[in-house]
Amino acid sequence: GTNDGWTSLQRYEWIYSSKNQDWKGHTELKEMIDGLAQNKNNRNRLKQWFESNWDMESLMSYIAVRNWMGTWDDTVHNFYLWRRADGRWGLLPWDFDNDMRNDYISRSIFIGEAGNPNTTHGTHTIKDAFFEAFRTEYKEHLYYLNNTLLTPESIERMGLRSYTAFARARRSNVNKQCGKVKIPSQPTAQQLTGGGSVYAPASMVVSAFKSNDGAATHAETIWEIRASDGSFTYPVFKAKTTEKLTEMPVPFDLLEFGRTYFWRATYIDSNGRKSLPNIEAGFRYGGHAESKDLITLTETEWKYNADGKNLGTTWRKAEYDDSAWPSGKSYLGRATSRQKHKMTTTLTMGPTTFYFRKKFNFEPPAGGGELQIRYLIDDGAVFYLNGKHIHRVNMKERGSIRYTTRAMSSITDAELSGSITLPGSSLKQGENLLAVEVHQYSTNDRDLAFGISLSATVESLPDGVILNELMAANRGSVMHAGTTPDWIELHNPTDRDIDLGGAGLGDGVALEPTFFFPAQTILPAKGHLVVWCDNQQEAPGLHTGFALDSEGQNIAFWWPSDEGLIIQDAIGFGPQAGDFSIGREPDGLGPWTLTTPSPALANSPSDLGNAPSLSINEWMARPENDSDWLELFNRSSLPLPLAGLKLSDDPAQPDKTILPPLSFIRPGGFLRFTADNNPSNGPTHLGFRLNGSGEEIILTDTKDKEIDSVLFGNQTRGASQGRYPDGAKSIVFFPNSSTPGRANLIFGDADEDGLPNLWEDQYGFNPNDPNDAVLDPDQDGHNNLEEFLAGTKPDDTSSVLGLNLALHKQDLTISFEAQAGRAYVLWSTANIADDDWIKMKVFPVEDDKRTVTFGVSALQQPSPNGYYRLTIPAAND
Repeated sequence: GTNDGWTSLQRYEWIYSSKNQDWKGHTELKEMIDGLAQNKNNRNRLKQWFESNWDMESLMSYIAVRNWMGTWDDTVHNFYLWRRADGRWGLLPWDFDNDMRNDYISRSIFIGEAGNPNTTHGTHTIKDAFFEAFRTEYKEHLYYLNNTLLTPESIERMGLRSYTAFARARRSNVNKQCGKVKIPSQPTAQQLTGGGSVYAPASMVVSAFKSNDGAATHAETIWEIRASDGSFTYPVFKAKTTEKLTEMPVPFDLLEFGRTYFWRATYIDSNGRKSLPNIEAGFRYGGHAESKDLITLTETEWKYNADGKNLGTTWRKAEYDDSAWPSGKSYLGRATSRQKHKMTTTLTMGPTTFYFRKKFNFEPPAGGGELQIRYLIDDGAVFYLNGKHIHRVNMKERGSIRYTTRAMSSITDAELSGSITLPGSSLKQGENLLAVEVHQYSTNDRDLAFGISLSATVESLPDGVILNELMAANRGSVMHAGTTPDWIELHNPTDRDIDLGGAGLGDGVALEPTFFFPAQTILPAKGHLVVWCDNQQEAPGLHTGFALDSEGQNIAFWWPSDEGLIIQDAIGFGPQAGDFSIGREPDGLGPWTLTTPSPALANSPSDLGNAPSLSINEWMARPENDSDWLELFNRSSLPLPLAGLKLSDDPAQPDKTILPPLSFIRPGGFLRFTADNNPSNGPTHLGFRLNGSGEEIILTDTKDKEIDSVLFGNQTRGASQGRYPDGAKSIVFFPNSSTPGRANLIFGDADEDGLPNLWEDQYGFNPNDPNDAVLDPDQDGHNNLEEFLAGTKPDDTSSVLGLNLALHKQDLTISFEAQAGRAYVLWSTANIADDDWIKMKVFPVEDDKRTVTFGVSALQQPSPNGYYRLTIPAAND
């Protein structure tokens, strides 16, 4: 037979190959498989065997997620068996091609089980046994993941936007397959729900526990907080508690002032079952944000058109006449018998596209704001506010949407979305119009669902004096009494004079002020007042006694009240651009932005560049002492906003550090960050360390799109590495010349021959022998000093500063190899004896090495003879 001569263990070793070098042998694998075989026919013993030998939380999540993906080829391969250090087993997936296809939306959640119609290539032995032992627990866990980790909004936050259509359709199908589960009822947020501003102390509060399993009681609660541009996969706060079951104080010490956060709570009953978390609720730490409800999900009267006619684009404009359209209250559509959200207004099916319009009034306080929407949509929709596109769901990502454009996937039993935050720039004072077109997936769809809630979070300034402008990085653009102090500007936007006596300014928001205004400090109506942030008390004006931190901090303006001092206004900011201020725009009214310094005058906003002009420019992963660090460089001639940008050493977790609000870098500027995995130390401290053995650093924008990244190898102790010249693609070591926060330089020339030590080491020369400079090892006519200045290689004859001339008929083509970081000038003359050279063309610096080609017509050529030369300007060296 085929097994002749083979022991049982040898057959395991042949079939199941090891994937790591420290494998102890196949005995453990054989014991695991034998144990499964021995217990698979007794459910109780099988359950105990799994719990004793497997990491159950990991295994249950693995099977739930893989089957949610509609996997088609993981029954007999495409996974690893992993025996962990604690002796428990787990599964690791690989090869995901053709998963999460739109035609997999209705695939079984029991793929891999014997006899399942979606099981291919044979039974998955482990899955089959697992379903036998934990079928009910599995459905409960999958239901939880399907409505948390795997929702369309969560999938999009992971950067998997192309799979949101699958997630949206798969969600309702999986919920249907899971059926009625006995998990606790979903809690409801009771406080901190609308996105408004809060200060310490404040608490997250949810509704009382309700069991769906008889005697099960409330055992634990999981509390989580994420940043608005982060995810619950990597929350800024997470705690499981048996004490704070329905109320949890906000951990303000872990939050950044001025940032918006979302939170949720999950109940766990005495049987270990998790509820769904509450619909995530939001708040802003600090400021004067207020939430205004504009449109409610249900019982809102909408104008609609279901005539099945193409209305083009005019219907979404405010001036469009919709007086002939019928009206109906939300929800509108046609529900299936299983739809838990019932339709108040039933529509007749048939059209490909349905149109909805709702007018509402908005009287905003000062400043801009953000929009929050939630929706019930079947199948897809595009949203317009005052004629401008603001969002789309389950529709193609790019390009125009026509009447005939179909939704990306078919939705059955539509689910409510989570809260989605959008810019409020299209919102205007007075009457507004929200217009929505809902698209079907197919022409014979028999169901449709439509309902939207809309709210706005806007700044509502206090009645009285406010902070209006400040400067935390004064490098000389503003002088006062012969010095260049930082400063804070207050503004009185009211029509009355105000006495500031007893009010104060504080360096932070947690402690009371250290500077108090003297009695009879009058700030006139509509006036400005500058307070200098230094201790030069003998100089004219008011002086706080403390300076501002150019790397970022919080500033509070305190006002006396019957209850004591309260915060009247506050601002938090991150790293500041040298010689720029931040202030309200419009002056005394709007949100904060980068401004040109204007103490005691109306604010003037500064032009801003774009994030793609940023480079990860230098890094130190093995310092002699102190912490790791990295540096950003702004290649632009304009200052750049940094708020919301993300730095990480793991592409799978790009939001390890999210840069704080009101962070900027000056034109051509450098900004150092300390990589100490301790972001609580300040805005320029990162949430990770660098690996001296090598890794990747990645900078991404607010939507996780890469701006720049570097992949470095093993690092030298005490030597930084980075781009040279600044921002270029070429990367070199700086063994004796680390310059965090400054331009990269190659220091050190021990023999003073003009060749940096680093360059001589790189090409095998002696840094202590000045004769190296005049050598020409590749015999290309250029000595080592000339090769260094030209950026060419001294050991490669093909790497040379030179011109190639080609004459075609009477026209001349000149070409040469240009090095990165070098500018060139092309000259010509008719007589080299006269040394009368004419500048023909300047070729500017570029980041990459390239071949330059330049055409010279017969009329441009010197006569009767033509001579050409190429130089590198000394000013560029």
